[in-house]
Amino acid sequence: MTEHVIDTAALAGGMVNASEIDYEAVFQALPRAVALFKTDLVYADVNEAFLRSMGRARDQVVGRYLCAMRRLVVSPIQSG
Repeated sequence: MTEHVIDTAALAGGMVNASEIDYEAVFQALPRAVALFKTDLVYADVNEAFLRSMGRARDQVVGRYLCAMRRLVVSPIQSG
């Protein structure tokens, strides 16, 4: 797993302008699971926290429909 370091003090202080921000690094560094969808509910991208929570690799998720992935997830209530 790649570790991304975000200088939040520089961002908050306005010392970094938008063209210098690595939005991919910010997206991947978010501590909670985040998924981006296309208008047809196909996964466009997911962050590392999402992949950990799903127990999946990026190529198993990105490009697939939301409804297809939901069928692969078994909730604790269903399994117990």
